[in-house]
Amino acid sequence: MEFGQGGDKVGRSKYEDRVLPRLPVIARWCEAGLTNDEIAVSLGIARSTFQDYIKKHADLRAVVREGKDVANMIVEESVFAMSVGYVKTIKKPMKLRKIEYDDLGKKVSEEDFIKYVDEEHYVLPNVTSAKFYLSNRDPSRWNDKITVSGAVDNTVNISVESDIKEYME
Repeated sequence: MEFGQGGDKVGRSKYEDRVLPRLPVIARWCEAGLTNDEIAVSLGIARSTFQDYIKKHADLRAVVREGKDVANMIVEESVFAMSVGYVKTIKKPMKLRKIEYDDLGKKVSEEDFIKYVDEEHYVLPNVTSAKFYLSNRDPSRWNDKITVSGAVDNTVNISVESDIKEYME
């Protein structure tokens, strides 16, 4: 078998050798949040080459899009949970003591051990997360931009576009 520059088989492209067989791995990398630059480095190709492959090959484009959609959905769900608050279960260690007595009430044995119990904690909503979530989901209703408009007579009208101000009144 002949090999060309870079150890690639002659007659086959880098896409066929390095990318196509690793599409399932690329999907997992995208789901894990790796950037296209990081994926290209892992595949041993240039970022520009990887971008060209995404444009040219529908199968790679679909794998990257679907993988990144999964990662984005996970982040979106996390931001939403932080925005509204959530219950988190924590395994908490508890030190317990087991004491055994005989029929006469005399202590026979004593043993300390640790048992893990589930404890639920309510995580309060995070206002910054809520603001970020709402301003990105519905920017026409949830923005804090201040618009300034001037006239020829040098008067300035300032209006605050924010539903929050309306609710406070």
